[in-house]
Amino acid sequence: MSALGPRTARARVQSARVFFLALAVLFAFTTAQPITAAAQKTSKLVMGYPTPGAGITIEVIRRAGFFKKHGLDVDLVLLSGSSLLATAMISGSVPVSMVGAAPMVVSALAGADTVLLACATTYAYGRLFSTTQITGINELKGKRIGLTRLGTIDDGLLRYALRERGLNPERDVVFLAAGSGAERLVALGNGAIDAAIFRPPHDGFAEKAGFRELLDVNKAGLYNPASCIGSTKSYVQSNRDTMTRILKGFVEGLKFFREHREYAFKVAAEFIRTNDPEAIGAVLDSPARLQEKIPYVPMKGIEFLLKVEALRNPKAQRFDPATAVDSSIMQELEKSGFLEALWKK
Repeated sequence: MSALGPRTARARVQSARVFFLALAVLFAFTTAQPITAAAQKTSKLVMGYPTPGAGITIEVIRRAGFFKKHGLDVDLVLLSGSSLLATAMISGSVPVSMVGAAPMVVSALAGADTVLLACATTYAYGRLFSTTQITGINELKGKRIGLTRLGTIDDGLLRYALRERGLNPERDVVFLAAGSGAERLVALGNGAIDAAIFRPPHDGFAEKAGFRELLDVNKAGLYNPASCIGSTKSYVQSNRDTMTRILKGFVEGLKFFREHREYAFKVAAEFIRTNDPEAIGAVLDSPARLQEKIPYVPMKGIEFLLKVEALRNPKAQRFDPATAVDSSIMQELEKSGFLEALWKK
């Protein structure tokens, strides 16, 4: 028997067994799990987003660890407006963004190398409200319609929708820059404008205030691909591995976003700094309801955006929509079985 005594010897044997058992468990765990950030070089990356509401999805994905899982340490930066984001990507200061498709297409049309790699949603959403004195779209003739800014996607969508419904948007109505959703609600209430388009949660506020809904752009089947991952062709070419990891985290995170509303609700409350459950629910539910399982950039949507842009810029009629899209990484993920395995879980 050891000079240490039987109890000490037995304790050492037991400790050794525990040690080797722990090693075995650790080995089994690490070999059975996907590659994590610890197993590959972690890269710092700045990603932009255009509005707090639009940024919720990407913040949920980031905070839930889906970018870190693929070796990316992501910092998010708010640059108000997708047009400003497109400029930041062109300059290289913010190489990748969660962005709407429209300004990326307009930038590409102007000769920039902006490109869309994935889009979580295909169709536009938002509702056009007016004062109660107006009972239909045909009564908007001679009226003032408030927009965030002139030249935005809402500007283009409304001009297209009005033209389809028999009005001449260049002659029959007046479009005014009326600020944020909250500012447009005030302007509609005090008579400074006669109608305005609102997205969640402000469309719900407009409805509660008693304004009249004239058009639901989602039910009208109008395209507006959004919640897109955008970059530039030069950055994608030089950083293809990084972009692949971004898209892996993105598609995994979108699934998580759809399936974990309670977690998304908590993140959204902190992100947009409100405890109003109705407002948070409205901001979450519209994108979740419209999200595609496999977020390819919808070519029909890009073609529609060019049709809308052609109302202002005839060059859009001759522009090849494929010029503004790079689906090659998404196609690689699909061919590798990554996407199919994700949705089998």
